[in-house]
Amino acid sequence: MLAERSFNMFFKSKLKRLVPALLVLLIIMTGCESAQEPLSGMSADQDLQLDTGADTVNSEDSTVSDEKNDSENGHQTASPENQNQAIGDGAAAASDSQKTGSSNQTGDNEKTEKGTGQDTGSASASQAEACTISISCSTLLSHKDSLSASTAQLVPSDGCLLPASSVKISQEDTVFDILQRACRQAGVHMEYTGSASAGTIYIEGIGNIYEFDAGPRSGWMFTVNGKFPDRGCGSVTVSAGDKICWLYTCDLGKDL
Repeated sequence: MLAERSFNMFFKSKLKRLVPALLVLLIIMTGCESAQEPLSGMSADQDLQLDTGADTVNSEDSTVSDEKNDSENGHQTASPENQNQAIGDGAAAASDSQKTGSSNQTGDNEKTEKGTGQDTGSASASQAEACTISISCSTLLSHKDSLSASTAQLVPSDGCLLPASSVKISQEDTVFDILQRACRQAGVHMEYTGSASAGTIYIEGIGNIYEFDAGPRSGWMFTVNGKFPDRGCGSVTVSAGDKICWLYTCDLGKDL
Protein backbone atom coordinates (compact mmCIF):
# COMPACT_ATOMS: atom_id res chain seq x y z
CA MET A 1 0.00 0.00 0.00
CA LEU A 2 2.76 2.31 0.93
CA ALA A 3 4.49 1.59 -2.33
CA GLU A 4 1.34 2.17 -4.31
CA ARG A 5 0.70 5.44 -2.55
CA SER A 6 4.26 6.54 -3.17
CA PHE A 7 3.93 5.74 -6.87
CA ASN A 8 0.68 7.67 -7.18
CA MET A 9 2.17 10.65 -5.46
CA PHE A 10 5.21 10.47 -7.76
CA PHE A 11 3.04 10.11 -10.82
CA LYS A 12 0.84 13.00 -9.87
CA SER A 13 3.81 15.22 -9.20
CA LYS A 14 5.30 14.32 -12.54
CA LEU A 15 1.98 14.72 -14.25
CA LYS A 16 1.56 18.17 -12.75
CA ARG A 17 4.89 19.14 -14.18
CA LEU A 18 4.29 17.42 -17.47
CA VAL A 19 0.78 18.77 -18.13
CA PRO A 20 1.84 22.43 -18.33
CA ALA A 21 4.72 21.48 -20.54
CA LEU A 22 2.39 19.50 -22.81
CA LEU A 23 -0.07 22.38 -22.89
CA VAL A 24 2.69 24.79 -23.83
CA LEU A 25 3.89 22.36 -26.48
CA LEU A 26 0.35 21.90 -27.73
CA ILE A 27 -0.18 25.65 -27.88
CA ILE A 28 3.07 26.10 -29.70
CA MET A 29 2.24 23.34 -32.14
CA THR A 30 -1.27 24.72 -32.65
CA GLY A 31 0.16 28.18 -33.22
CA CYS A 32 2.66 26.82 -35.68
CA GLU A 33 -0.02 24.99 -37.62
CA SER A 34 -2.22 28.08 -37.61
CA ALA A 35 0.69 30.17 -38.78
CA GLN A 36 1.61 27.65 -41.44
CA GLU A 37 -1.90 27.55 -42.90
CA PRO A 38 -2.04 31.29 -43.76
CA LEU A 39 1.52 31.11 -44.91
CA SER A 40 0.69 28.10 -46.99
CA GLY A 41 -2.44 29.77 -48.29
CA MET A 42 -0.61 32.98 -48.93
CA SER A 43 2.19 31.10 -50.51
CA ALA A 44 -0.28 29.27 -52.68
CA ASP A 45 -2.04 32.53 -53.52
CA GLN A 46 1.27 34.19 -54.08
CA ASP A 47 2.40 31.25 -56.11
CA LEU A 48 -0.86 31.41 -58.03
CA GLN A 49 -0.52 35.14 -58.42
CA LEU A 50 3.12 34.75 -59.33
CA ASP A 51 2.26 31.97 -61.70
CA THR A 52 -0.61 34.04 -63.07
CA GLY A 53 1.65 37.08 -63.25
CA ALA A 54 4.34 35.01 -64.81
CA ASP A 55 1.82 33.64 -67.24
CA THR A 56 0.62 37.17 -67.89
CA VAL A 57 4.16 38.39 -68.28
CA ASN A 58 4.99 35.40 -70.39
CA SER A 59 1.80 35.99 -72.33
CA GLU A 60 2.69 39.66 -72.73
CA ASP A 61 6.25 38.73 -73.59
CA SER A 62 4.90 36.12 -75.93
CA THR A 63 2.49 38.68 -77.37
CA VAL A 64 5.26 41.24 -77.68
CA SER A 65 7.59 38.59 -79.00
CA ASP A 66 4.88 37.38 -81.36
CA GLU A 67 4.16 40.95 -82.44
CA LYS A 68 7.86 41.56 -82.86
CA ASN A 69 8.28 38.27 -84.64
CA ASP A 70 5.17 38.99 -86.68
CA SER A 71 6.53 42.42 -87.44
CA GLU A 72 9.96 41.08 -88.21
CA ASN A 73 8.60 38.06 -90.00
CA GLY A 74 6.11 40.25 -91.79
CA HIS A 75 8.95 42.54 -92.83
CA GLN A 76 11.18 39.65 -93.67
CA THR A 77 8.39 37.84 -95.41
CA ALA A 78 7.08 40.87 -97.21
CA SER A 79 10.55 42.03 -98.10
CA PRO A 80 11.62 38.83 -99.79
CA GLU A 81 8.27 38.57 -101.55
CA ASN A 82 8.44 42.18 -102.63
CA GLN A 83 12.08 41.78 -103.26
CA ASN A 84 11.49 38.61 -105.20
CA GLN A 85 8.64 40.30 -106.97
CA ALA A 86 10.78 43.38 -107.49
CA ILE A 87 13.64 41.21 -108.56
CA GLY A 88 11.24 39.27 -110.75
CA ASP A 89 9.85 42.50 -112.16
CA GLY A 90 13.35 43.89 -112.38
CA ALA A 91 14.55 40.68 -113.92
CA ALA A 92 11.67 40.77 -116.35
CA ALA A 93 12.35 44.42 -117.04
CA ALA A 94 16.06 43.68 -117.25
CA SER A 95 15.30 40.75 -119.48
CA ASP A 96 13.12 42.95 -121.65
CA SER A 97 15.79 45.62 -121.51
CA GLN A 98 18.45 43.09 -122.34
CA LYS A 99 16.31 41.80 -125.14
CA THR A 100 15.73 45.33 -126.32
CA GLY A 101 19.40 46.13 -125.76
CA SER A 102 20.37 42.98 -127.58
CA SER A 103 18.00 43.90 -130.34
CA ASN A 104 19.34 47.42 -130.40
CA GLN A 105 22.85 46.09 -130.14
CA THR A 106 22.10 43.70 -132.95
CA GLY A 107 20.68 46.59 -134.87
CA ASP A 108 23.75 48.61 -134.04
CA ASN A 109 25.91 45.69 -135.05
CA GLU A 110 23.94 45.39 -138.22
CA LYS A 111 24.30 49.11 -138.70
CA THR A 112 27.99 48.82 -137.91
CA GLU A 113 28.34 45.92 -140.28
CA LYS A 114 26.44 47.84 -142.89
CA GLY A 115 28.50 50.88 -142.07
CA THR A 116 31.63 48.77 -142.28
CA GLY A 117 30.46 47.54 -145.61
CA GLN A 118 29.86 51.08 -146.65
CA ASP A 119 33.23 52.06 -145.28
CA THR A 120 34.77 49.16 -147.15
CA GLY A 121 32.92 50.26 -150.21
CA SER A 122 34.03 53.82 -149.57
CA ALA A 123 37.58 52.63 -149.05
CA SER A 124 37.40 50.67 -152.27
CA ALA A 125 35.82 53.66 -153.94
CA SER A 126 38.49 55.90 -152.44
CA GLN A 127 41.19 53.57 -153.69
CA ALA A 128 39.53 53.62 -157.09
CA GLU A 129 38.95 57.37 -156.85
CA ALA A 130 42.52 58.55 -156.71
CA CYS A 131 44.71 60.93 -158.60
CA THR A 132 48.43 61.22 -159.15
CA ILE A 133 50.63 64.13 -158.19
CA SER A 134 54.28 64.95 -158.84
CA ILE A 135 56.54 67.85 -157.88
CA SER A 136 59.49 68.90 -159.99
CA CYS A 137 61.98 71.77 -160.02
CA SER A 138 64.04 70.46 -162.93
CA THR A 139 64.17 73.92 -164.54
CA LEU A 140 66.53 74.99 -161.75
CA LEU A 141 69.15 72.52 -162.94
CA SER A 142 70.13 75.00 -165.63
CA HIS A 143 69.73 78.06 -163.39
CA LYS A 144 71.72 77.11 -160.32
CA ASP A 145 73.96 80.13 -160.87
CA SER A 146 70.96 82.33 -160.05
CA LEU A 147 70.29 80.51 -156.77
CA SER A 148 71.83 81.11 -153.40
CA ALA A 149 74.28 78.46 -152.21
CA SER A 150 71.85 77.20 -149.57
CA THR A 151 68.96 76.94 -152.07
CA ALA A 152 71.13 75.30 -154.72
CA GLN A 153 71.90 72.49 -152.26
CA LEU A 154 68.14 71.81 -151.95
CA VAL A 155 67.72 71.05 -155.64
CA PRO A 156 67.79 67.27 -156.26
CA SER A 157 70.16 65.99 -158.89
CA ASP A 158 67.23 65.00 -161.13
CA GLY A 159 65.12 67.99 -160.05
CA CYS A 160 62.33 65.70 -158.72
CA LEU A 161 61.03 66.61 -155.25
CA LEU A 162 58.18 64.07 -155.41
CA PRO A 163 57.80 61.38 -158.07
CA ALA A 164 54.33 60.66 -159.43
CA SER A 165 52.36 59.36 -156.45
CA SER A 166 48.81 58.14 -156.09
CA VAL A 167 46.72 60.06 -153.59
CA LYS A 168 43.19 59.23 -152.50
CA ILE A 169 40.69 61.91 -153.14
CA SER A 170 37.51 62.83 -151.32
CA GLN A 171 34.51 64.69 -152.56
CA GLU A 172 35.19 68.34 -153.33
CA ASP A 173 38.97 67.90 -152.93
CA THR A 174 40.96 70.64 -154.61
CA VAL A 175 44.43 70.68 -156.09
CA PHE A 176 45.60 72.39 -152.90
CA ASP A 177 44.09 69.59 -150.76
CA ILE A 178 45.94 66.96 -152.80
CA LEU A 179 49.20 68.91 -152.61
CA GLN A 180 48.90 69.37 -148.87
CA ARG A 181 48.05 65.70 -148.35
CA ALA A 182 50.84 64.46 -150.59
CA CYS A 183 53.46 66.71 -148.96
CA ARG A 184 52.34 65.62 -145.48
CA GLN A 185 52.56 61.95 -146.45
CA ALA A 186 55.97 62.34 -148.12
CA GLY A 187 57.39 64.70 -145.51
CA VAL A 188 58.01 67.46 -148.04
CA HIS A 189 57.97 71.02 -146.77
CA MET A 190 55.24 73.25 -148.20
CA GLU A 191 54.31 76.84 -147.38
CA TYR A 192 51.36 78.87 -148.56
CA THR A 193 49.38 82.02 -147.96
CA GLY A 194 45.71 82.86 -148.33
CA SER A 195 42.52 81.07 -147.33
CA ALA A 196 41.19 77.79 -148.66
CA SER A 197 37.59 78.77 -147.95
CA ALA A 198 38.06 82.02 -149.83
CA GLY A 199 39.88 80.31 -152.68
CA THR A 200 42.89 82.60 -152.33
CA ILE A 201 45.53 79.97 -151.68
CA TYR A 202 48.93 80.81 -153.13
CA ILE A 203 51.86 78.41 -152.91
CA GLU A 204 54.99 80.27 -151.88
CA GLY A 205 57.42 77.41 -151.46
CA ILE A 206 57.80 73.64 -151.79
CA GLY A 207 60.80 71.76 -150.52
CA ASN A 208 62.13 75.05 -149.09
CA ILE A 209 62.42 76.41 -152.64
CA TYR A 210 60.43 79.64 -152.85
CA GLU A 211 59.17 82.03 -155.46
CA PHE A 212 61.74 84.55 -156.69
CA ASP A 213 64.62 82.26 -155.60
CA ALA A 214 65.65 82.11 -159.28
CA GLY A 215 64.68 85.68 -160.19
CA PRO A 216 61.60 87.93 -160.34
CA ARG A 217 59.83 85.69 -162.86
CA SER A 218 60.31 82.49 -160.88
CA GLY A 219 57.81 80.59 -158.78
CA TRP A 220 55.53 77.55 -158.58
CA MET A 221 52.85 76.65 -161.14
CA PHE A 222 50.69 73.57 -161.61
CA THR A 223 49.00 71.64 -164.38
CA VAL A 224 46.00 69.33 -164.33
CA ASN A 225 46.09 66.72 -167.05
CA GLY A 226 48.76 68.73 -168.86
CA LYS A 227 46.90 72.05 -168.82
CA PHE A 228 47.43 75.19 -166.76
CA PRO A 229 44.15 76.14 -165.12
CA ASP A 230 43.22 79.82 -165.04
CA ARG A 231 42.30 79.61 -161.36
CA GLY A 232 44.16 79.14 -158.12
CA CYS A 233 44.91 75.68 -156.72
CA GLY A 234 42.32 76.18 -153.94
CA SER A 235 39.56 76.63 -156.50
CA VAL A 236 40.24 73.72 -158.90
CA THR A 237 38.32 70.54 -157.95
CA VAL A 238 40.06 67.22 -158.55
CA SER A 239 38.45 64.24 -160.23
CA ALA A 240 39.43 60.59 -160.16
CA GLY A 241 42.31 59.81 -162.48
CA ASP A 242 43.53 63.40 -162.70
CA LYS A 243 47.25 63.96 -163.10
CA ILE A 244 48.56 66.94 -161.17
CA CYS A 245 52.05 68.28 -161.75
CA TRP A 246 53.67 71.03 -159.71
CA LEU A 247 56.48 72.68 -161.61
CA TYR A 248 58.95 75.39 -160.76
CA THR A 249 59.29 78.04 -163.46
CA CYS A 250 62.06 80.57 -163.94
CA ASP A 251 60.18 82.54 -166.64
CA LEU A 252 56.47 82.71 -165.78
CA GLY A 253 55.83 79.31 -167.33
CA LYS A 254 57.47 79.92 -170.68
CA ASP A 255 60.22 77.42 -169.80
CA LEU A 256 57.76 74.67 -168.95
